[in-house]
Formats: sequence, C-alpha cells, structure tokens
Amino acid sequence: MKPNEALTLEAFLVALAQLDTSLPSDLLLGLRQVGEALAQRKAEAIDTIDTLVRRHSLLQRLYELACVTIQHYWFDDLRRLAAVPGANDVLEDFAAQVLATDDPQLTAQVQIERAAQREQPANLLDRMMQLLAKVADAIDTQTTALLRALERRPLTVENLCYVLQLSADQVRALVQYLLNAGYIGSTRSSIIRKLFLPWGRLNQAATLSTQQVTYDTPDYLTLTAKGHFHLHPFVTAERPESASP
Repeated sequence: MKPNEALTLEAFLVALAQLDTSLPSDLLLGLRQVGEALAQRKAEAIDTIDTLVRRHSLLQRLYELACVTIQHYWFDDLRRLAAVPGANDVLEDFAAQVLATDDPQLTAQVQIERAAQREQPANLLDRMMQLLAKVADAIDTQTTALLRALERRPLTVENLCYVLQLSADQVRALVQYLLNAGYIGSTRSSIIRKLFLPWGRLNQAATLSTQQVTYDTPDYLTLTAKGHFHLHPFVTAERPESASP
C-alpha cells in the first residue's frame, strides 16, 4: 500500500467515526462492498473509497478535512507506520471488519476512542488507532475554535486563517464541513461589511457556497443557531428569585 492509499483509508475511517448523521441504506451497502474488497485484497478497493464518499456530502467534507489534517500534522507518522512489515494487512483487515458491521460509524468511533484511552499501544493496530484518535481530536478542537471565533464576530476565510493560525487549505476544509453541516452560514450584508471593514479585503470578487470557498472571499461567515447549540448544548433558564415574605 502506498502512503497516499494509507492516507485515503485512515482519513476515511476518521470521517466515518466523526459523522453524526445516519447513512442511507444504499451507501451502507456500498461500504460493505468496499469492506469485502479490502478483505480480498482487491487493488481497486481503496480507489473506490474516494468515489463512494462523494455520494454523501457531509461524509465527503469530513473525509477531505481528515485528509488535510493528516497531511499537515501526521503524514510522516503515517508513512513510518505504513513502512512497518505487515502494517498494510493490519489496516486493511481492520477497515474490512469495521465495514462489515451493521453500524460501521459506531464501530469506528468506539475503536478509535478505546485506542485513545490506552497509555501505551499494545500492538501495531493500537498505534494506528491512536494516530486516528489524534486526528479526530484535532478536528474537534479546530471546529470548536472556529465556531467560537464566529460567535464573537462575523469573519472571512482570510480572517479565520489569521485568528486560528491555520493554513488556507485547513480553514477551507473546516469551513466547507461546517457550512455543509449547517453550523455556520455566510452573508454579504453591507452593514456587516461596514462594521467589520478592517477585518477583510472587500474589493475582491468571489463566491462562497457549500461547493466552493476561496481564500480571499469577501463573504462574512456567521454562526447559525445550530452552531450556537453545538457550542452550548445545555441552556438552562434562570430561576426567578423567590419573593420576600
């Protein structure tokens, strides 16, 4: 297995574990078929993953985000693990077992979380799962940081690169995922542009959508109600003070 193929498979497993929506039955069938192909060591199995994730927009965005995250922080670690004798078989067998279950999302999530809780990896699979756990944790941390930044004020993609100290492709991947998930939205409001003029360059034409985000887009990203609830899931009303007797 080449390093880029290992990247594809590991990013796919992270995306599957991070996905919080149910997958349609036809896609679950496709996942099972990929698992069978992996178990049989078919050469086209990993190539099928990229096509398969495109059938579910949120899974695709998470997959792209996981790819970018691994490439920025752990690609060298992934290459070293992939070079260990037997590593390819271990990774493919694990993925095949996950995809053969009735709930591959939950299975991937549980296995990654268990590995993260171990102080020392017991075997090669544990080392791989701990790498995936780090990727998942980084995605959660960066997602929360971006949402908190937008909770304070609307920002452009360019602003977010500066505020979060992340590269353009990292922020793009985060924004694409959060737009698709409904946690953030965009606005071209002239009032917001005037209020936050110092934060961005507004003289460049660009289009912001769930399909394409450009680094210099003048659109301001905002936190949606769903995004606010993601940050503050438990909101309790204050109890009125008791009247004095």
